[in-house]
Amino acid sequence: MVEEVSIDDAVDKVTYSIIQAADMAIPKTSGKIPKIWKPWWNEECRIFNKQQKKAWDKFRRYPTTSNLIDFKLAKATFRRVKRTSQRKSWQAFISTITNQISSKKLWDKIRRLSGRYSDNTSVSFFKSQWAGYNRC
Repeated sequence: MVEEVSIDDAVDKVTYSIIQAADMAIPKTSGKIPKIWKPWWNEECRIFNKQQKKAWDKFRRYPTTSNLIDFKLAKATFRRVKRTSQRKSWQAFISTITNQISSKKLWDKIRRLSGRYSDNTSVSFFKSQWAGYNRC
């Protein structure tokens, strides 16, 4: 009635069945942590950051005095644009706070502004092949 099957084959079949069931039932994530979103970053910041990087690349390849001056000018311009954008973003955030706002919405805005993610973001590294399985 009962077939004689080696214990190793039985363990392999059970392990395979569990992994297959988990593959179908457990959602998977990429494992990559997303970049922290900056609420003040806009198109103008992107353009001036790109100009700064180009000036740096040019200075790095051809280190002349004029290229150094161009890089420092691009860096200062980007810094000014970034600070202006941060200031405008902060003023827009402060203007949304009134005495009518709930504390939950206020803290949600603060978390979003600080770039923090919720702790319940799970990262699953579950593999379809049982790579970590070692027999002793």
